[in-house]
Amino acid sequence: MRPLQIVLSFCQADQAVADTLIDALTKAGADVWHDTSHEILPPRMQYHMITRPVFIVLLSPAALVSPEIEAACEYALKRERQRSAYIILPILLASFDTNRCTPTIQTILQYVASPASTTAMINASGERDGLSNTDASPSNVGETNGNAAKIGAAAIAMLLRQLALTPEVVAVEEMSLASRIMYGKSMTHQDRHESAQAVIEPITQTHPDLLIGWLLLGIIFNDSKQYAAALPSFERARSLAPQNAAPLRYQGFALANLNRDQEALAAYNIALSLSPNDQFSLDSRGRILARLGNTNGAVTSYLTALEYEPFNSRVRSSLAEALCQIHEYDKALEQVEQILTLNPDDSTMLAMKAAILVEMEIKHPAEAMRFIEKAIALAPQTEALWIIKIMMLRRMKYFGEGLAFCDARLVDDPQSTTLWQYKAIFQCEMRSFSEALPSATQFVRLAPENAYSWNLFGWVLLKLGKYEAALEAFERALAINPTLDGALRNKAFVLKQLR
Repeated sequence: MRPLQIVLSFCQADQAVADTLIDALTKAGADVWHDTSHEILPPRMQYHMITRPVFIVLLSPAALVSPEIEAACEYALKRERQRSAYIILPILLASFDTNRCTPTIQTILQYVASPASTTAMINASGERDGLSNTDASPSNVGETNGNAAKIGAAAIAMLLRQLALTPEVVAVEEMSLASRIMYGKSMTHQDRHESAQAVIEPITQTHPDLLIGWLLLGIIFNDSKQYAAALPSFERARSLAPQNAAPLRYQGFALANLNRDQEALAAYNIALSLSPNDQFSLDSRGRILARLGNTNGAVTSYLTALEYEPFNSRVRSSLAEALCQIHEYDKALEQVEQILTLNPDDSTMLAMKAAILVEMEIKHPAEAMRFIEKAIALAPQTEALWIIKIMMLRRMKYFGEGLAFCDARLVDDPQSTTLWQYKAIFQCEMRSFSEALPSATQFVRLAPENAYSWNLFGWVLLKLGKYEAALEAFERALAINPTLDGALRNKAFVLKQLR
């Protein structure tokens, strides 16, 4: 389980309340970031609002006239439009007339209080879901003592329950629809996929025409790597909202992970025709183009995404990978350093820096390993970091060390397709084809819809002289991905051997 990552936005006048909340959330296991500069949406805040899925804002009379709060709320609304599982949670600290609020604050308040709300609102006295569109009455706000707002224990307890940060069993059936959806989102962001599914799936049955329910169910399947199971949810979402880019965005992600690249590319292209500035689709389309060999097209897609959101670390990471493919290592390193200036502990970027240093063929690979080890220490459960280390070890021809690393990780994660894949690859690199066969077999068993698994399995069989079985494996790979280059070449080679 990973900690829930939160951005807390507040004005300086509400520092005492913010300190109380930060303390409570941190003790409950959450990872809370807040801006200490109190500037208007500085780059560092944009970075954290992109990488963290929860935005909590304290709304007090002082906050309502704060340009910093205004800008943060506007950016949060933008993030919610780009990410269906994003959580916006306003906490009301005092009584105020919403008619005097800025349009942005009015949008947030009206949105969270609407019947179709995908979040819930908490006030400092511990009540929720009670705000009208025109007035925040005293019954909906917390206590005030002079100019200082306070937040009660009941409100904090409600907040922790709403964000699935308490060990107690929550009576989900007693929650409002908005609260249930937020509760499910929160569990998803903590990798509690089965629990999240148990909350969200019944909503799709009781509210079959609710778009967010089907989107979240599909996202839960995607996050738990059940990509084939996710597709029907996104198809249902598309039928409900054919002009909405979100179902296509997440459908494309599932298809890409099933190695159905052309279908994924088509989904992303349609999503971008509906929402040209959809960063997720631009980034993901770039990844597909890169995988299909169109690196220049991928770079163009990433640069377009960065025009809309320059501090998106995921997109900059993708761009760095593409630049490495065309041997523009210095430019790739520039992309990584831009994010590391905002967050020196960004584990993904540290790992990417390590990988780039290896590609630059530095004289001292120990420096690269230092970065990847730091990244893994910061996020030890992040599979993507293991993969980068594995790829680095292969690139440096440390095959024995790579094999040992895979074996060590497989003790904790025996169902990891990636670890079995690279274990087989390292064994092949060491010319240990007999030992590689059980590893490749396990890779196929765990990923039967993955064309690369069948191609690797066939390659091991080929090296063992089992040509007919190898041919069958290559044909299985091509049935999944007819354009897979390696499988096409390997099949042609085997056919020559069988003549």
